[in-house]
Amino acid sequence: MLYSFVQLVVFAFLALFPVINPIGISIILEPFFSTLSEKDRKYAARRIAINCFFICIVSLFIGSWILKLFGLSIPVIQIAGGILIIQTGLKLMNAKDTAPAKKVDSNEAEADAKNEAESREQLNKKLFYPYSFPIMIDAGTISVLFTLAAQGDSKLSWHYVVNMGAIIIGVIAMMLLAYVFLSKTHMLVSKLGGAGVLAISKVAAFLILGVGVEIFASGVMSFIKSYLPMFMQALGH
Repeated sequence: MLYSFVQLVVFAFLALFPVINPIGISIILEPFFSTLSEKDRKYAARRIAINCFFICIVSLFIGSWILKLFGLSIPVIQIAGGILIIQTGLKLMNAKDTAPAKKVDSNEAEADAKNEAESREQLNKKLFYPYSFPIMIDAGTISVLFTLAAQGDSKLSWHYVVNMGAIIIGVIAMMLLAYVFLSKTHMLVSKLGGAGVLAISKVAAFLILGVGVEIFASGVMSFIKSYLPMFMQALGH
């Protein structure tokens, strides 16, 4: 039993690693975090990891039910998510090369606190969308979670509880890894200098755009494969 539990934990972790890709996503998100302080960076990394964890848990337990409730399918989610990521990539590619100067008031602690609160509020607006979803967690991740959930029984049982517990531990391990990379990537990027950071930003923007196009194209192809037979059958009649 213990061996099977550990095996499923490792299986869940390995299944999620390529679709979440914490290493690549941390590089892609680095330009968004380039103007953040060390404190805000760790806060952002922590919130993204927590957001992604809850998205995974919801997808694992009731994701398929939510899709059925609204009449949605994975290909439709892929198409919509792809469009959102493409939009994000285009915005980043068209962004100014120089970041706005940060206002610092060392004489007034209250002004510092106010500025920090406003900055944190603006940051919070983006931590769920688009950073957590659909950049970090996309339709591909949701599909993998649906597949992992199928490892358990369809009804509540000890076997189901053990399997779901193992999958949740795998998800937690993945989110911890994502937090580490999101909070530490700047240490590597900072050694590249201003030109290097600008290059990373533009490459990251291109990668975001490419990821969005790939997800959109996959969704379109899956949609066609799913509904083309029905369409052809309808034409036949």
